[in-house]
Amino acid sequence: NTRDGIGKGAMVHNDATPSIEVDPETYEVRADGVLLTCEPADRLPMAQRYFLY
Repeated sequence: NTRDGIGKGAMVHNDATPSIEVDPETYEVRADGVLLTCEPADRLPMAQRYFLY
């Protein structure tokens, strides 16, 4: 049964399991205490033509 033997630690390039914290008032997200930020998208190419679930 592979479900018991494969987990995040078995991933070769993505074995990180950081502690995630979300401030419910400011919506700031932190991973292992480091604030995560990203710039807003300047274009969304498939946003109007397709509806994906």
